[in-house]
Amino acid sequence: MCCNTNPKYKTMNRPTIKDVANKAGVSVGLVSMVLNAKRDENGKFNCPVKEETAQKVLDAVRELDYKANRQAAGLRRGKMKTIAVIVPDISNKFFADIAGHLEEAAFKEGYTVIFCSSSESVERLSSLVDSLYSSNVDGMIIAPCANSERIVKKTSEMGIKVVIMDRLLPGLDHIPSIALDNIRAGAMAARSFSRRGCTKIGVICYDTMISSLRDRIEGFKQEADRLGIEHCVTFLPYNSGTEVFKTTISTVLGSGADALFFPSNNAAVKGLAVANTLGLSIPGDIAYLGFDDCDVFEVYSPRIPHISQSTKEFGEESFRMLIDLIEGREVSSKVLEPVLVND
Repeated sequence: MCCNTNPKYKTMNRPTIKDVANKAGVSVGLVSMVLNAKRDENGKFNCPVKEETAQKVLDAVRELDYKANRQAAGLRRGKMKTIAVIVPDISNKFFADIAGHLEEAAFKEGYTVIFCSSSESVERLSSLVDSLYSSNVDGMIIAPCANSERIVKKTSEMGIKVVIMDRLLPGLDHIPSIALDNIRAGAMAARSFSRRGCTKIGVICYDTMISSLRDRIEGFKQEADRLGIEHCVTFLPYNSGTEVFKTTISTVLGSGADALFFPSNNAAVKGLAVANTLGLSIPGDIAYLGFDDCDVFEVYSPRIPHISQSTKEFGEESFRMLIDLIEGREVSSKVLEPVLVND
C-alpha cells in the first residue's frame, strides 16, 4: 500500500472561527461580535470593540479566507437566514419576474432564497414542503396550486412562517396573503371593451380552480352584465396546444364575437400567435385584451392592451411580509391594484 505524503497534495482543513481568533490574538466571542456587527454610515462598527482590534479580526479573516458556517450559526441563533419560495412554474415569466425582485430584496437583508416549482401538483407541493422543513428554512412564500388547502394549512401548523402569494385558498384567512384585486381586474377588462364599442366578448381561459383566474372571470362577467355587453366564456385544458386555440378562436369569432379577452398571460400570448396565423388584424378585425406584462404586447403594432400586475410589488412585499412574520411582527394581508396598459 502506497501513501503520497507530498505536501502539495495535502488536504487543507477549512479555517474555523477559532483559527481567526488565534491569528488576531483575541477571543472567539470577540470575533463573533465583530463579524455580526453592523456598521454606521461612517463605516464604524456598532459594537463595543476598539476599531484597531476589529481591523485585526478582519485582516485575519481575509488572510485565512475564512467563510462563516451559516448553517451552524443559524442553528445556534435559531435562524438560518434562508427562505423558500414555491411557485407553480419558475419558468413562467410572471413568477420568474417576481423571483428576481424577491431575490434582490432578500440579498439586501442577507437572506438566501431557495426557489422550487410545484408543477401544479399537490403531491409535489407536499413533498417540497417536507423537504424544505427538514432543511430548517426560516419561512416559505407559497403560490399554491388548486386544492392544496390541506398542505398549506399543515405547513403553517408545523410552525413554519408562511405567506400565500398570488392565489388565495378557502379557509386559510388566518395565513397572511398577497394577491391582486382580480375581481377589479376583470371589471376593468369589461369597461375597456365597452369604451371601444365592442358588443360581444369571447373570454378564453384555462380550465382551472385557481382563484386568481376564477375571480378575474367573475369580475368580468359581473361588469359586462351591468354594462349590457354580451359575452361567452370558453374553458380550455391547461397548456392546450396551437390547434386547440385555433379551433376555439375560430368558433368564438364565428359566433359573432368582436373581441377576445385572455385573463392569463400564457393563453394571451398563444392567442395572439394564433390570431396572426388566422390572418386577423388587431384591432382592425378584432379587439384584444391580454393579461400581465409581456414583451410581445409592446413590440406588436399597435401595442396590445393588457392588464398589468406589479411583479416588483409582489416580490418585495411578499418578502417583507415573511420577514415581519419571522421577526414576530404583526402582519396583515395585502391586495395589489391592477393597471390597464395601452388601452
